[in-house]
Amino acid sequence: MDSRSIVKLAEIAKPNEVKLALLWMLGEMGEKPPTQVARLQGRTELKLEPNFALLLRLIAPKERGVLWSLNLGELTFDPSQLVRLRQALSEPTCTITHLFIDPLKLTQRYSEPETANASLVAAQKVADLETKKDGNRWKHIFIAQIRANRTKHDLFYFSADEAQNVVIRQAVNNWYNPTSHARNQKWNATRKQKDRDVRPPGESLDRTQLDRDTVVATVQAAQTTLPVWATGWDRLFDSEGEPDTEDDDADARNKKATPAERGKKGTHGEGPVAYTHLTLPTKKIV
Repeated sequence: MDSRSIVKLAEIAKPNEVKLALLWMLGEMGEKPPTQVARLQGRTELKLEPNFALLLRLIAPKERGVLWSLNLGELTFDPSQLVRLRQALSEPTCTITHLFIDPLKLTQRYSEPETANASLVAAQKVADLETKKDGNRWKHIFIAQIRANRTKHDLFYFSADEAQNVVIRQAVNNWYNPTSHARNQKWNATRKQKDRDVRPPGESLDRTQLDRDTVVATVQAAQTTLPVWATGWDRLFDSEGEPDTEDDDADARNKKATPAERGKKGTHGEGPVAYTHLTLPTKKIV
């Protein structure tokens, strides 16, 4: 796994370096980093221009990229910015499939688009039905769009690629985490069964025998910043509330399971950091 696959903006850029960091992520400071997971929460500088325009370019680049998990928590965008964000998420080159924006900061009056591409039209039809649940139309528009984007790639599904699996497990604090997909849970169950099958009879499965994915998942589940009962965050994450398109029945069973059975859904755990501290290029920005 490339050390730049997961970027946490708060750890690589000071407030006055946000523009520089976005340009680096866009590949305008040299080689473009293969960023798949971007945790940009809390950086209010993103709402300022030209930073917001650069953010939109990151979401909808000229050519399809690999960024698929994006956290924009703790940010309150104005209505015009939400309109632009909605358009970016519906663009053909957008590969964002997992997203978080605080629903409590999406209470602005919804603005109907003057023009809409086919993706946005479809998203609005889905959102019309879901909005009846809680009245948060912006949230359901964004959810419908990122769900539609899941037909564009499968980077968020577990596979034989162990390095990619580590990235997937660290794509946390989305409305719906990739580890919650029925397909991924089935993959995990199959993997665990294979581990049991190859274990010598009578030998216990201790920590030394755990595969790397299981170790990462265990550490991630244990690392929480605050107990979920002490915050309201447990109600904000994993809140898409829609069945997995891959396997409706499996996901229906998943929704009835306890949080522990669902891979610790609803926690605020960041998991182990899978990247080293990044030193931004010193190229002067004009």
